[in-house]
Amino acid sequence: MAPGVTATFLFYVTLCAVLARVTIGLLQLFILPFLLLTDRVEHGFKLQILGKKRKYIRTYNNLLHNESYIWFGLQVLIFAISLLGLYIDFKLTLLSGGAIFVVLFFTGLSGAFRSRFLLILSFSRFIKRIKHRNSFRLNAASAAFMTFASALVVTSFITGSMRMAMLKEEKPQQVTNQYFAGYAKLLESSGTSTLLFEEDKDRARYIYTTAEYALTIESKPNAFPMLSRR
Repeated sequence: MAPGVTATFLFYVTLCAVLARVTIGLLQLFILPFLLLTDRVEHGFKLQILGKKRKYIRTYNNLLHNESYIWFGLQVLIFAISLLGLYIDFKLTLLSGGAIFVVLFFTGLSGAFRSRFLLILSFSRFIKRIKHRNSFRLNAASAAFMTFASALVVTSFITGSMRMAMLKEEKPQQVTNQYFAGYAKLLESSGTSTLLFEEDKDRARYIYTTAEYALTIESKPNAFPMLSRR
């Protein structure tokens, strides 16, 4: 069922990425012009005094210079919040917030260690070395790729487990296939394969079916009716 699970995850990632980009695009239409207009009103529309004009131009240039970094950070934040909310219906609590902080901290620490940033401890010097040293640039790119790949695998596993737990709390729906007909919770479906979860009070059963066979895992032996091909 890996193709179905992967396709579902990538669909939500793409959806949240588009949602984050559209949201940032809407914010860019209003926030930056509003900040510049506020600065101009504060210092006068005519800007006849040279000092005020220079100050306004400085503010304008600083906003444009830092704009890409600010918007990128906001876009990543909106993407993460959207993915957590839509894919796993995440509820932010003190414990979950602390877990996210720990994961982000160690991910950043791992990336800093792999890219040799910990040997410099200066962001400006680190950027200069990347620009002027080819070996340093290649090492930083390799570190970024390895850190991103590792974080993606861990994130996919954790969010997949949380999504599975979320789906197990949903209401049962009517499911009919070659081996099962009744109400169960659909955990995953890919082609002719389905993974169902059936529970009754303190009894629970996982049902995995394909076009050729069915496999069940039960909390109590013989607690549910046997499955047979229809």
